Amino acid sequence: VFHQPPRFFLPLPGLDVMPLRYGLLRSIQSSLGVEIPVASGVGLNVEAYYNHMDPLVFDLQTNAQSVVNLGPSVFPGTVPDQSANQTNAAQQALDLLLKPQKGRAYGIETLLRRQSRTGVYGWIAYTLSRSERQRPDGSFAPYDYDRTHLLNIVAGMPLPRNWDIGVRYQYQSGKPATTTGGYNTARTDGYMRIDVRIDKRAVWNK
Repeated sequence: VFHQPPRFFLPLPGLDVMPLRYGLLRSIQSSLGVEIPVASGVGLNVEAYYNHMDPLVFDLQTNAQSVVNLGPSVFPGTVPDQSANQTNAAQQALDLLLKPQKGRAYGIETLLRRQSRTGVYGWIAYTLSRSERQRPDGSFAPYDYDRTHLLNIVAGMPLPRNWDIGVRYQYQSGKPATTTGGYNTARTDGYMRIDVRIDKRAVWNK
């Protein structure tokens, strides 16, 4: 069981203690994992987790809270302006910011790693996760910053004369997006990154 004071978004003097009036945040965190030696220098870790968060205060949410359903699911901004609806959404966002909420996060993490000082080393890490917040009607919806799939692949190899080369591939699935079909009913595009690293180690005085 984990507790902490609510944290205001802007760490301004005098405002950092204001959230204390709402009490302490609480999270009940649980996890269960196993570590399996696959081969010499190769290990597999698998861990499942579930976190229950109640209450949540000052939980940053940036997506529109309600959009008029105009039929096909399209992103806001591609349909006629709904000023009254936008005002209502802003008020709902403010209410959700100050009103204690409930949330949950759960998923499974896997890590396959090879350790070596002379040959190829690296790891493959994959996380299947879900972070959700409870809506006013009692249902749960994806959190604005939820990313369901996280993948990291890292590989490296030492070379002669103290050279070392490595590469990393990273992928994150898109974040939830509100459409005219409902709150967080769509996803933005995923994020991909590739890095290549070359190191040279210099040795002085042995």
